[in-house]
Amino acid sequence: MVRRSLLTSSNCQDIFGISDDPEHLVRYYTLGREDHALIRTRRRDENRLGLALHIALLRHPGQGWVEGTEMPERFVAWLAEQLSVPNAGLADYAVRRKTRSEHHQLAMRHLELAPFEVTHFEAARVLPLDQHLVRITEPVS
Repeated sequence: MVRRSLLTSSNCQDIFGISDDPEHLVRYYTLGREDHALIRTRRRDENRLGLALHIALLRHPGQGWVEGTEMPERFVAWLAEQLSVPNAGLADYAVRRKTRSEHHQLAMRHLELAPFEVTHFEAARVLPLDQHLVRITEPVS
């Protein structure tokens, strides 16, 4: 079965892309006091920056850090500046592959998020939908 996308690649970039516009950086990626408190629990600068990336990307666009995603330089620099860590530290992040996964889980708990599972389908199905959205009729497996 051929899978079709509802969004063009341009739409996906508009919705899920990481903006490097200074106004968007301030609006979407300014870390709060609680974020800083959690991030300071990491010992190395690259791990602080990596955890900050996970937190920021879970907030907006809401997908978290998808492996292989190119991070705009301004975006990484904005987070590094807030943490007072070197921007170049990201190159050394997650030498241990498990670190990325642990930080993702930590950021999810910090933001009180949970992955969407089949058990959530019924609640999602009955949510009022905007006229521009497609009604969901069965779970996607």
